[in-house]
Amino acid sequence: MKKRLIVLLLALCFAFVGCKNQKTQEYSDTPISSLDAQNQFVVMNGFNIQETEKFFFGCGLLENYLHYYDKESHTSGILCADPSCTHDTESCWAYVEEGSNLSCYDGKLYFVARDAQSESNDYYLWRSDLTGTNRERVKRFDFLNVIVAYNPQRFVIHRGNLYILGSNAIVDAGDPKNRITLLSIPLDGSEEFTTILDRTVSDSFEVIPRFVENKVYYAEKSSFPNTIKLVSYDIAGKNTQTLWEGNDSDCVWGDFWVTEEEQCYLSGMSHGESVVWKLEGGELVKVFSREVGNTEEPWIPHLFGGLAVWSSYESEVRYISVKDLQGRTLYEGKLFPQTVPGVPGDPNKYQWGIVGGDGEKLIVNLHSFSEQGITSYMLSLDLRDNLKPTVLWSDKF
Repeated sequence: MKKRLIVLLLALCFAFVGCKNQKTQEYSDTPISSLDAQNQFVVMNGFNIQETEKFFFGCGLLENYLHYYDKESHTSGILCADPSCTHDTESCWAYVEEGSNLSCYDGKLYFVARDAQSESNDYYLWRSDLTGTNRERVKRFDFLNVIVAYNPQRFVIHRGNLYILGSNAIVDAGDPKNRITLLSIPLDGSEEFTTILDRTVSDSFEVIPRFVENKVYYAEKSSFPNTIKLVSYDIAGKNTQTLWEGNDSDCVWGDFWVTEEEQCYLSGMSHGESVVWKLEGGELVKVFSREVGNTEEPWIPHLFGGLAVWSSYESEVRYISVKDLQGRTLYEGKLFPQTVPGVPGDPNKYQWGIVGGDGEKLIVNLHSFSEQGITSYMLSLDLRDNLKPTVLWSDKF
């Protein structure tokens, strides 16, 4: 919810102008894996995107409207099938009023948002068709008992359950602390949450969840002291198992990934090297490493979609290195080796964030803030074609 507070402040400063490439579209599609979370896009930076066989779906930078990109026709727009709609009011079928945490599940779109037609501060889990039509409430999240109490950072749907990752600043016995929670609740009419993790900590603490088969895997990272714990949670049995714990003061722990075969990987920096390890026989085994370059950004790789991705910024140019989890290089060089059609100016000058990806593509967001407003572009970069860029959609406010 911290991101939403920032968004609300920004929204007060900049007025909404419009959206490009709007087009009425009919959809007939099913998710790539209809009941599983799309871990390749569970990157904890606030951006929202989902992929099906024929489409991308997602939210804009300020999360007000749902967007789509048609892979076959290469068209994009606001996810509204009303040809008379101007897509700039709350009556638009794509309007989600701070909507976030999009999930494409069992042929439906799910997202979390307040009700624009209600004065209540409560949030709801909404469900709609892939056209954005037939929207309905699925669950209500009480503002005080859920939103304020847990301060949800991420909602993810996986195999019949909604998972909520919370991080809330609290005061415990007069001391400032942070409450970290991971909860689940069925998508049916149940109102009872299952608590997977509930920790109150006084240090810098992060939880990275991954959803595979009938388990939830997560890494608990602490900076002071410098420790990490890898855990698996059995959904059916509702029990947890610690897979590995580490407390090497010479390591800076990075990202966490679990393959479809339930092989765990971990990234970090150790003794001047950037390293990717795998968990094997209860121990961490180095898969590959690289020396840390003299750059303006630390080279600790993101792990997602079976990839290890390093980024750096040198002499006002962004660079990226992409390897698979066997250490084979898929790409190394400039993040933008060519101009980006539809994005004015030098793409290196924009602020950016990695949204996710897989062995075929990277999804990144470019955005800028100026007196003229906020501009945002969601891009797909083709790993098979020298990072050839495609603008999936854009926003301007």
